Amino acid sequence: MITIVYLVAVFNNVYFCRIFLHDANMTSGNAYFYNGVCMLATFCASRILPMPYCYYLFWKSLHPDSYWHLPVIFPLITTLDVMNLFWFHKMIVGSLKIIRRRQSRATHLNGKTVTENDQVMLTQ
Repeated sequence: MITIVYLVAVFNNVYFCRIFLHDANMTSGNAYFYNGVCMLATFCASRILPMPYCYYLFWKSLHPDSYWHLPVIFPLITTLDVMNLFWFHKMIVGSLKIIRRRQSRATHLNGKTVTENDQVMLTQ
């Protein structure tokens, strides 16, 4: 069961179109932003939230005959989880930077808040 949870965590990387959007220099659009939000949500749902349940299953499945597995399996699981927490932290920090940048792009013009899309229309 623990293996299945970790395999599901690996298959959450379905948002590879973010790479294509980055390569096409489309990082300021809504598609890039919402793709990042979906990636953050699925990463959290498939890798971060199941951690306590995986540790519960791991400790529940141990019995005295399998204690020899402990020095091998436990460091492996904790290393993967520490890496996932590290990447999740980096994703949160990056998301906060993008949100702050999007908020700072909204400017005040004649008492009306102008968004990025309105600015493009005004300059044309």
